[in-house]
Amino acid sequence: MRKSGKIMVLLILIVIGLVYFTIKNSACFELDCIYFPGKENWKLVEIYENSEKAWKGLFGIEDGYVRVEKKVVDSSQYAGEFTNTRLMQVQSIFDKARSPYPGAISDEIECQEKFKPVEKEITTSRGMTLTYYREYLNNRLAIGTCLDEDVEYVGYVAIFYCSESSEWYQMEIIKPSEKRGLEEDYISLFKEIRCQRPFSKMGKLLP
Repeated sequence: MRKSGKIMVLLILIVIGLVYFTIKNSACFELDCIYFPGKENWKLVEIYENSEKAWKGLFGIEDGYVRVEKKVVDSSQYAGEFTNTRLMQVQSIFDKARSPYPGAISDEIECQEKFKPVEKEITTSRGMTLTYYREYLNNRLAIGTCLDEDVEYVGYVAIFYCSESSEWYQMEIIKPSEKRGLEEDYISLFKEIRCQRPFSKMGKLLP
């Protein structure tokens, strides 16, 4: 009887330990916690950042790239604040753009309105609110271009928060300017984005 009691206690401790391990190590591996049409065909090109709280990388797709950044946040409120800050940073790029051809009068140029991002909101097929905008990029995939001759790529950026995994995302679909397609095509893709709950890292360890 005493022996069976010890076995029972041991089993309970093992179960508690497994539950604790599972909860503690539940996580989203890179982009495992989001669904996006065709994501299985993305080819990883470069990882810019990889930590417990943040991940950022570049993927190759047919005729372009997908650049994704994610951050672990505490709540939707913090995610909203993070989104607002990011949008303000993007807009500030166009406050004063320096001319590549400095003249005697001024070395600053005023960007045409078509180059400036205009944020819009849409609702995905799963009812998630998503902010998106169009961006014009140079040959280094950098935003801030104000001249037609400097535009090499056009990107559509989606920003959203996944409550299931407490993660904030920024996703950029980047295509060469001449192959960018219609805005409606990107909206249709963004509407199919959905979030998924994280799973245990035990799944990575087990065969």
